[in-house]
Amino acid sequence: MAIEETLLYFFYLVSAIHFSFLMVQWKFITATETASKNTTDAVSVVICAKNEEQTLPNLLSSLNKQNYNNFEIVLVNDSSTDKTLEIMESFVERNSNAVLVNVIENDRFWRGKKFALTMGIKKAKNNFLVFTDADCSLVSNDWISTIMNSYKPETEIVLGYGAYKKTGGLLNKLVRFETVLTASNYFSFAKLFTPYMGVGRNLSYKKDLFFDANGFYGHMDVASGDDDLFINKNATKKNTEIYFSENSFTVSEAPSKWKEWFIQKRRHYSTSSYYSKKTKVLLGLQGLSHLLFFATLISLLILGIQPIIVLSIFAIRTILYTITIGLSSAKLKEKDLILFVPFLDVILISLQIVILISNKITYPKRWH
Repeated sequence: MAIEETLLYFFYLVSAIHFSFLMVQWKFITATETASKNTTDAVSVVICAKNEEQTLPNLLSSLNKQNYNNFEIVLVNDSSTDKTLEIMESFVERNSNAVLVNVIENDRFWRGKKFALTMGIKKAKNNFLVFTDADCSLVSNDWISTIMNSYKPETEIVLGYGAYKKTGGLLNKLVRFETVLTASNYFSFAKLFTPYMGVGRNLSYKKDLFFDANGFYGHMDVASGDDDLFINKNATKKNTEIYFSENSFTVSEAPSKWKEWFIQKRRHYSTSSYYSKKTKVLLGLQGLSHLLFFATLISLLILGIQPIIVLSIFAIRTILYTITIGLSSAKLKEKDLILFVPFLDVILISLQIVILISNKITYPKRWH
């Protein structure tokens, strides 16, 4: 078989795998939320903050407006050097349902977000835990109730969506596009295969599960992963639910500089080597098929091998990809991204390659 023919058949194979993973996304697109009950179970909302004096007051104000009567707020100061601790102390004085954990950095113990978060979880008096970040805003006053109504008798983990605020510019669109892709993927995998991640900006699980699983043991020294590595280790299709109505969203300020986003993504991608073998195989195959689709496409066009067939497959793929990601974007209230999907896809995959290469050269070790 000639090299040209082999390359063409390889393109067919890669395209088939890539198309199959696109169809996986329809598991989220067609998913519906199933609220089990109007629960009144006691909840602990755990917020870990480091140097968040500018953003924390807004979140605390939103929490005080929640339409849920039975919850406490656990505030964890992670060795802040600004006025974060003072803001927390003032809030606790004024709110009887709030408690404070002040973590002072000590070289004799673990440092970083996971240690501080563990201290907050220990302090929480309720079994149901809900997490968000200090720089997040809550879209609805029904945020807690929406999360809690997602729990079923067998549920131990509930995964939500953490959006980014819409502003102008290419970077903002790229950040929100990547966020939609990630959410659609982990929601779909949770429904079809096995849950592999969640985001700490909008996440809930039971305290019993955390301690039965020895918390973050095994990856305490990894810069990221207080959310995705814990979920990857402990979530199953049976014990995990997802929630994605707009009432359940949190919104954060998106990175405003390319360097800031690049560093953030490096940190997030660095956790992938700690995923389970099944997850690494599935995500590896998914990412590789995406990359190889474009690589073989360009090679075939340069070599002039069956250009009409190749371009036809590319056109079908572009249409299918735009429809699929467009529907996911619409479901997550990011409709303005739909027209930019093909363009953002090419930019993102190019930058992902750069990030992966950068992580191979130097590994990001600290969260803060």
